[in-house]
Amino acid sequence: MLTSGTLLQNRYRIIQPLGSGGQGAVYLAQHLGLNTYVAIKESFSNDPHSNAQFQTEANLLAHLSHPNLPRVTDFFIEPNGARYLVMEYVQGENLEALVQQRGAPISENEALNWFRQIFDAVKYLHTNHVIHRDIKPQNIIITPQHRAVLVDFGIAKVMASGALTGASMRFGSPGYASPEQYSGGTNERSDIYSLGATLYFALTGQTPPEAPMRAAGTKVIPPRQLNAGISQNVERAVLKAMEMNSGQRFGSIQELTNAWQIRLTNNRMFAIAGFVSTAILLLGFFLVTRALPIWGNTAATYPTLNVLPTPPAIATSLPPSPTPPKTDAISPTHPPLPPTVAPPLIEPTLLPTPTTVGDTGGIPILVPAIAGECPNPYTVQRGEWFLSIARKCGVTPQELLAANPGLNPNALRLGQTIRIPQPGEVFPTITPQTIGTVPADDTITEVPSTGGCSNPYTVERGDTINSIARKCGTTVEALMQTNGIPAPEYIFPGQHLRIP
Repeated sequence: MLTSGTLLQNRYRIIQPLGSGGQGAVYLAQHLGLNTYVAIKESFSNDPHSNAQFQTEANLLAHLSHPNLPRVTDFFIEPNGARYLVMEYVQGENLEALVQQRGAPISENEALNWFRQIFDAVKYLHTNHVIHRDIKPQNIIITPQHRAVLVDFGIAKVMASGALTGASMRFGSPGYASPEQYSGGTNERSDIYSLGATLYFALTGQTPPEAPMRAAGTKVIPPRQLNAGISQNVERAVLKAMEMNSGQRFGSIQELTNAWQIRLTNNRMFAIAGFVSTAILLLGFFLVTRALPIWGNTAATYPTLNVLPTPPAIATSLPPSPTPPKTDAISPTHPPLPPTVAPPLIEPTLLPTPTTVGDTGGIPILVPAIAGECPNPYTVQRGEWFLSIARKCGVTPQELLAANPGLNPNALRLGQTIRIPQPGEVFPTITPQTIGTVPADDTITEVPSTGGCSNPYTVERGDTINSIARKCGTTVEALMQTNGIPAPEYIFPGQHLRIP
């Protein structure tokens, strides 16, 4: 294993290992010429034919571009047979560590959001005839912006359309490798098996049995027995993806995606059915109560009335009361009342939950190679706040604070200019600050006008649950409840939200 400070190709300085496995190791390194961080995958082979295949596949990977895949930027082979693939470094937490930190599996809503992105990335790979062959929780990174990224192309293989990749040894990881990865070639359905096994872990918190153990008779515990919150449709999709016989799995990522989407469709149907049922019950209750003024026994509804005596005859001799003059709404002496004007709605101020940012654990801050598309300097606009600007501009709160010394994230004002850090910049560790707090005697006057949202609303880059609620004239609570959002931070660009 390489040690910290090792120099590769006179331009990559190893900082620390990020992980290791049976097929090699992954390191965090610094590109000295560009002053950027990269991830370097190391593997070994003394077979010259294998080296030629590695160069061919690295060239293809370098031309791939997808938002949920890291960019491959370089590759090289050392005289000792060590092969290195240089990739974009993706900051975040891997799915396995995330589940372990929580001590519980992720919710179905989170899985829908994250794995929809991973499915799209794998579909893109398969379209380009690339089989990943090592999909597992450790290779799915969740970024601070809640983007799911499939990393580690170290054992990816290029294949001809419909063909199997050759294999002289087992590739993949125990519990997530398909049965055919232990004995022969692989194809798209091998990745589908690994996706199903990864979903199994994400939703249950348990690693499924290895394929050889399953072949020997070990049964997979149905996911719903381990997590009652899993829907039947999702359980069926996971188990079908994990079929031992590749011919019984989904035939493509698109088929798996379609089965996964059934859960969303059913949720919408249940919500509509519930709404209609409630409306029918309320209407029936209204009609019945109109027909029966007093609910209960109709025989006891009306009390007995005393019959009054006939009034004396003198009453009939009184002159009739004068008929009051007839008036109507258009009489000039009785003009119509002005229309009632409803008082304007006063939207409550929606404040973000206080968050501490800036603690980098002593590691210098590096702006990623691909940042947002904000003008520089950036002018604070109506309704924006610190975290929404960071998201909109494709940088982290730490980077935004580091690029603006002395900036108070709790005191942004309309029209204020902020410098946006540029790709490749490196900043020293900064003092953590708590953002999202407002003094008790402070007032927020720059609240954008409500309404004007499409329904469903498509989440845009830089949106937060607070900014969407303000923009669409609703509350955060109503927005989360209507869309089944478990926490305010679980939204992502392109997501469709129903506006209550």
